Amino acid sequence: MSSAGALQTQVQRGEYLARAGDCLACHTAEGGEPFAGGNRRNTPFGYTLASNLTPDPDTGIGRWSAEDFQRALPEGVNKRGQDMYPTMPYDSCTKVSSEDIEAIYAYLRTVKPVKNAIEANHLRFPFNQRWSMAVWRDLYFREGAYKPDAAKSVVWN
Repeated sequence: MSSAGALQTQVQRGEYLARAGDCLACHTAEGGEPFAGGNRRNTPFGYTLASNLTPDPDTGIGRWSAEDFQRALPEGVNKRGQDMYPTMPYDSCTKVSSEDIEAIYAYLRTVKPVKNAIEANHLRFPFNQRWSMAVWRDLYFREGAYKPDAAKSVVWN
């Protein structure tokens, strides 16, 4: 298979995975552009706005490397090395394979770039402080790679 064919397959798989993970639902504001962020997530501590996942270099993930994206999904750490707020369900993404994360990243690089600056944090003190997410991580986050069960079938895994 040519590298162009392999890339297309990776992009198609990424699109499938982004749909299966319902990334669009959280990262698209009502009436907004797909993946451009701004969707509001209310919490008992205030609210957050979903970030812009389009490849816009200034307001989206256009300057994120594949390694940045690999760190964000399973570890919950943004490009600046800060803990992400758990309204981004990275605790559910921690077992997503690196190959699947690469495919999602490849797909997101193909969506229409949208300039849409998002100020994500609208939480009350102390939750508006990124350092406070370390407490949440200690209490609730268990990072770990997915390991298939050798006793089960490929379909089950």
